[in-house]
Amino acid sequence: MSEPRKSALKYYRLLFHLPSLKILIVLNALLYLAIFLSLNPVHRLNSLILLSVTYLVECIILRKTGGALSKISRLLSLVLFSSTYIMFYILVNKLFSMEVSLIELLVLASLSPIPVIVGFIGLNKRSIAISMALFTAPASIAIALEGAAEVFSKALIPYIIGAALIALIALQRVDGVSAIELGSSYLRTWVMHDRSVERVFRRKSCRGRVKARVIKGGSLLAIYPDIHFGPFRDIGSSDFPQAVWRKASERGLKALVLHGMGSHERNVVSKDESLKYAEEILEGMKDGEELLIGRPFTLSLENWSATVLPFNKVAIAFISRMGGIDDLPYELQLYVNEVAGRRGCQEIILIDSHNEELSRDLELHGIKGLVESIVEGLISIKEFFREAYVSVVDSKVEGTPGVLGNIVFVSMNVGGELLGILYVPGNNMARGVRESLEEVIRASGHSHVVVMTNDDHVATGIIPGDVYTPVILTPELMNVVKELASKAIGKHSKVSFKLSIVENELELFCSFVSEVEEFIQRAIPLIILLLLIYYIAIPLIIAI
Repeated sequence: MSEPRKSALKYYRLLFHLPSLKILIVLNALLYLAIFLSLNPVHRLNSLILLSVTYLVECIILRKTGGALSKISRLLSLVLFSSTYIMFYILVNKLFSMEVSLIELLVLASLSPIPVIVGFIGLNKRSIAISMALFTAPASIAIALEGAAEVFSKALIPYIIGAALIALIALQRVDGVSAIELGSSYLRTWVMHDRSVERVFRRKSCRGRVKARVIKGGSLLAIYPDIHFGPFRDIGSSDFPQAVWRKASERGLKALVLHGMGSHERNVVSKDESLKYAEEILEGMKDGEELLIGRPFTLSLENWSATVLPFNKVAIAFISRMGGIDDLPYELQLYVNEVAGRRGCQEIILIDSHNEELSRDLELHGIKGLVESIVEGLISIKEFFREAYVSVVDSKVEGTPGVLGNIVFVSMNVGGELLGILYVPGNNMARGVRESLEEVIRASGHSHVVVMTNDDHVATGIIPGDVYTPVILTPELMNVVKELASKAIGKHSKVSFKLSIVENELELFCSFVSEVEEFIQRAIPLIILLLLIYYIAIPLIIAI
């Protein structure tokens, strides 16, 4: 697991693994009881009533905003956080035999939610107005009871210091984007399903030329879109493969959306633009040109292997590696372009099979030798065919973690060579899954086998336990693959192929994604430190 992913995972678990509503109610009740018993008996009841009124005012204000923090579970989580903070403050004071005043309780209750509110809403007029309302409502209660002078000495100074610390957090920037703006738009995307974060991505995007190749044969579509599918859920181009599958299915076609070289720098910045691109690709099939197909072949070098499906004008090379692969760099596609062009070979498209989670460090020197062997293999082909015998079958798989849609099996007989392609919508495979599935497919009579996922990012970050769930080996998956591989061989029919090319300029992430990863390593620990100072400094100032 990469360091940026490890860091993202830590903060992700912290932010999204909230207790259930029942547990929140019980925990809040227990904390209230603990606070009640810890206070001076003389002021116990009044303090608890006024603290409850403060929380009620805060919840009403946040509820009325209709924002990310307006749901009951999040409001109760915020109250729980504030109560925990207050309880800790009471216990520390007891260690020094000091009594906690009503003003101190109200100030703590009003200031503790502010960083959370700013984190979800952003640092803007709305969050400032809410923060001021949360501050002034309890302060008004305290002024009425205790007098203005003491309230201002206890409340105004920590409020100003807290605002200064939040301003320091806002100064942390990713390529000119405030950490608070980036973080709040990210959180709103998760908890409210809005598209705030895409507006940030668009501001930092660059125009990039992409060139999709679509090979159609019968009901089969093999689509290389020249983009990456990410960053998560349905943001950007994460659900591009699923969108293409749906649109192709409406036309009676089965689409294999192939993951080429490159990583998140090749994400499309908005879902709307990626959906438009998907439609353009499918519409572009009308202008296809005839293709001839050659016999598939398989090559290996060191830990790398490639199964190559050659056509006279383009070849598709499915890349695998013992020890896993994950988002091979786009420079490899540029390298193969240069080698193929120099040798007078047809165009070669490299496909990252994403068929095993990365478990060993990625070393790229071996793949360059593999690329040169692919070129040599293509140059040596002497015979191409106008048609091949092809069948395409698909099926749902129940009870298999990591599988995000219908799995597809393609069987091809080209000049007596049998190629089996298993396409699993998902994000990588657990270790050993690929080998087990390959064994099942070879047992059905296929001498060349491709097992791949499409690196679908729709499920990325959905659950608190991990960033994504890879495809797990289950008896159901094994049985379905065995059934599809056997069924496909008996359904071959003659198919001719056409190639369509769709070129476009899209808004891509480009270098912004690497800057965000660097920011996670550099600035997040500093932001956490500033937040700790916020929550430690305020009680100290109040206690003085």
